[in-house]
Amino acid sequence: MCFTKYSKVVYNINVTKYDIITINGNIAYFGNNVKDELNMENNLFDLLVHPIRLRIVTAMSNDQMTSKEIAEALPDIPHTTLYRHINALIEGGLLEIVEEIPQRGTVERVLGFKTQPSLQPEDLIGLSKDKLKDTFTLIMYTLLNEALGTLDKFPEDQEIDLLRAGFQFSECQLNLTDEEYNQMNQKILQIMVEAMNHKPAPERKRRIFSYMFIPLAVD
Repeated sequence: MCFTKYSKVVYNINVTKYDIITINGNIAYFGNNVKDELNMENNLFDLLVHPIRLRIVTAMSNDQMTSKEIAEALPDIPHTTLYRHINALIEGGLLEIVEEIPQRGTVERVLGFKTQPSLQPEDLIGLSKDKLKDTFTLIMYTLLNEALGTLDKFPEDQEIDLLRAGFQFSECQLNLTDEEYNQMNQKILQIMVEAMNHKPAPERKRRIFSYMFIPLAVD
């Protein structure tokens, strides 16, 4: 259960083991109805903005991974649910099968991004305030779920040194013109792209980096 506050409105999110996600009592996503859900809008926004598919995309980052490797990176998601959403990402045109490797009578699929998993301005046109609020809530839930999942890997009686473990979070208010904001955003994106090109290596750890700009004044 997670409670997130937006403009004096409290959002109550509940995620069950059957992949049913409710926001304020209304079903937002139902795992057994992926195709119907996608057919309602059939765009990149609806394809990406789902807590499980968002975690798949985040886990893959800029890498090619097999379905098995994705399952190992997301052990809390049941395999049937995970593969269903992987197939939805393939059918939606975001992922593609780049190689098929025969293994003991089966075929292991190597997956890669067919298009970049980033929303463009046209993907965000015409969205209602309620839909955007629900989207922000789901994104925050997904990030919180990753953080709590990592904490759960530590023994219950262990004192955790967050910085040494690799956790880092900060928040500040900035005074920026639109041009200064765009320049800062581009610098952050450039650093992210450079880091995403790092190949897996024994000395490297997989980490999640997430950031959000919030305009406190609205034109």
